[in-house]
Amino acid sequence: MVSLHQEDGVLQWKDIAFIPSIHGRVAFAREVRRVFLAGRYPTVAVELPESLAERTLEGIEHLPVIHTVSYEEGNGSRCFFPLDPCDSVVEALRLGIGENCDLEFIDFDVEEFQRLEMVLPDSYAVNSIGLPDFYSTVAPVLPTPPPGSQDDMRELWMAHKLWKILKRGRRHLPVLCVLGMAHLRGVVSYLEKAEASGEAAFDGTDPQGLPPFDVALDPISSGSLYHILGELPYTTHLYEEERRSITLEEFEAVDKMKELLLRARERYHEKHTQEYERISLASFQNMLQLIRNLCLLQKRLTPTLYEMAIAARGVVGSEFAIAVVETAKDYPSLDDREDTHPVDMTEEAMKFGEDIYPAKKRYVDEAKVWKKLKLEAPPPPNQVKRWQTAWNPHDTCSWTPEDILIENFAGHVRGRALLESGIAQEHLEEFSTSLKDGIHLRETIRNLHLGKIIVRETPPVHGQVGAVVIIYEPPHEKKFPWKLTWLPEFEWESVLAFYATDFRAELVGPGVARSTYGGQLFLRPHRIIRDVWHDPQFDEARDDAERLQFAAAALSPERFVACVSASPPTRRVKEYALRRGKQVIYLPLSSFSRSTLEKLRRFHVLNGKPVRSYARQFIR
Repeated sequence: MVSLHQEDGVLQWKDIAFIPSIHGRVAFAREVRRVFLAGRYPTVAVELPESLAERTLEGIEHLPVIHTVSYEEGNGSRCFFPLDPCDSVVEALRLGIGENCDLEFIDFDVEEFQRLEMVLPDSYAVNSIGLPDFYSTVAPVLPTPPPGSQDDMRELWMAHKLWKILKRGRRHLPVLCVLGMAHLRGVVSYLEKAEASGEAAFDGTDPQGLPPFDVALDPISSGSLYHILGELPYTTHLYEEERRSITLEEFEAVDKMKELLLRARERYHEKHTQEYERISLASFQNMLQLIRNLCLLQKRLTPTLYEMAIAARGVVGSEFAIAVVETAKDYPSLDDREDTHPVDMTEEAMKFGEDIYPAKKRYVDEAKVWKKLKLEAPPPPNQVKRWQTAWNPHDTCSWTPEDILIENFAGHVRGRALLESGIAQEHLEEFSTSLKDGIHLRETIRNLHLGKIIVRETPPVHGQVGAVVIIYEPPHEKKFPWKLTWLPEFEWESVLAFYATDFRAELVGPGVARSTYGGQLFLRPHRIIRDVWHDPQFDEARDDAERLQFAAAALSPERFVACVSASPPTRRVKEYALRRGKQVIYLPLSSFSRSTLEKLRRFHVLNGKPVRSYARQFIR
């Protein structure tokens, strides 16, 4: 039975404090820092062989620029140890160097490292339950190496080295030992055997491991960091930034992922400067909720880049998902490095010049699972030019799903306008014999001290709303040069007149363009009319918005005209409507959901009806 005990949140065996770790995970690097700064450790021992010590310490001096220590094995492949700032071994060595501790490299040199991959738990729980409880929960399911195996030999040698450190005297104690989580049980078991026998396993017969050949230290290219690091490169960068502080108590990997998403949103907004293109707070919160739900489905506490990209694509679109992926793979600390020959590598290969070698990590960690995710990047400029050249200017149509949405919104505006018209004529009186159309609660409460009950009477509204005008933005000739009157294609559609941005400036696919409404006029029931923009009876209008309002008052077959805009219609518009026997009902633009308006005003123009068969794949 392994006799580890817990002392102040640290796993102890005599004068050795153990940090069993999952390599490359920031939670364990933070745990190393917490334990080291809370005590005094003259000796730091790590799970690396002495043969890699010189190159490892040299590479640590180059941090935050990340290098890898690699060597050639007998079969010609490369075995490497990335100097990952979020790795607990690297953190222990950095702290030990800073405090002039004795650094002990206690692992055994093996001729050919046997890399194992296993399913490991989410390290986020370390922050909430502590490392001792985390290890005690995980230990029963960790594999036990068979006697005589390579891992068994390594554990025996690490125990041997630690035992010799214990025998050096009190000046070198206590020891902080950082090693892989799977090895702790075996190392402590061999230490107990050494204590029982009173001698180290190899006293007088120290075996000599085969020293590695061609030990090299190389910088890693920025494109390779995502494949090599345990955490996302951007999270690693944030850890490096906060490591300069006195304590890392506040560093939470999940919070840093939120910072990553916020940084991705900033990058997205740098390219999409229009107000309607910006990601609203509500959309961002929906994305975080979706990420959480995806984590629950995968039975994880923290999301992977795949979950974040899926949520970003689902809530905002492929372009934002690409921004999230690019931000996650960004490591700004590489921007100022002086080297010009970084190594391209993955977990399975390293490239030196034109030569490619098989490769593997020199530690056990969780295997990466690769998943496919289709993201459509914005088309390149030369492709857009070809689409513009092929566009037939005499054949344009709308996209039906967007037509349905905008017609539903116009119907909603008609209903609200009639309701507002009725409320404006509402009559209030004190209750006598009838409740009329119901109790008016606000006025009743206001007169409660008088013991009065106020009832309301709303006379029926005679007439319907025949025209709806929506002014999203004041007209501007350069911004909204495209003006058109579209006749309905289906029975449920209205006659639509609008001014909008030039669709030819924003092609998103072959025969698919995107535009933005500045103002709209809906006429129901539809009938054949002259083009609003060329009808001389509206030439007295001062601008395009007033022209739409004049056309609504003149062409509406019903008594009421609904007008949605930021400011009320002018006296000119009201008098123009009165002369034609119409009444304008004003609805403030601010009384509608801003995000809804921004989505509705963006629409797509297709180069003919056949384009509808494939337009969906380009419309986001």
